[in-house]
Amino acid sequence: EAGGAPSAKAAIKVISAGHEVGNNAEFFVDGASVPLHGPFDRRGLNVVLVDPGAGRVVSARTYDIWGNPDAEGARLAQDVGKAKDGQVALVALKDSGLENAGPTVLGALRKLGSTLEGPLKERESYLLVGVKGSDDEPLAEKMGNRMLLAEVELPFG
Repeated sequence: EAGGAPSAKAAIKVISAGHEVGNNAEFFVDGASVPLHGPFDRRGLNVVLVDPGAGRVVSARTYDIWGNPDAEGARLAQDVGKAKDGQVALVALKDSGLENAGPTVLGALRKLGSTLEGPLKERESYLLVGVKGSDDEPLAEKMGNRMLLAEVELPFG
C-alpha cells in the first residue's frame, strides 16, 4: 500500500462433510484449527465469526438444527443479529440439519451472505464464507453430497 506497510492477510480454510462423506466441520485460520465444542459431536451448523479488522476470532458456536430446528434456528438468528456488520462468518454443516432449514435459519444465513433459497437434502454438506451485512456475493459457498473445502484470503489485523 502506498506509504504504509502492506496489510496483513489470513488464510482461511473451511471444511464441511455430511454424515456419509466424512461427518466433519473444520475451520482453520493461518493453519491453526479453531476450537469448537457442542452437543451431539457438533452436529448441524458450526459457525465461526471473525473480525478481520481486529485480526481475531470473536465467536465459535454450534447449532443442532437437525435435533432441535426451531430452538436452535432461533438461537442462530439471535446470534447473527448481534454480529457486527463487516464480521466474516465461516459456516460448515456437520452430519445433517439443513433439510430442516425454515425461514428463520435461511434468513439468518442470508444475513451472512448465503444465497440458499430453501432446504438442502438430508446429510448434504454445506459451507459458507460470507460477510455480515454485505450486498456482495459470498466469498465462498458450496453444497453437495461430498466433502467440501473452501480456501480464501482475508485482510487481517
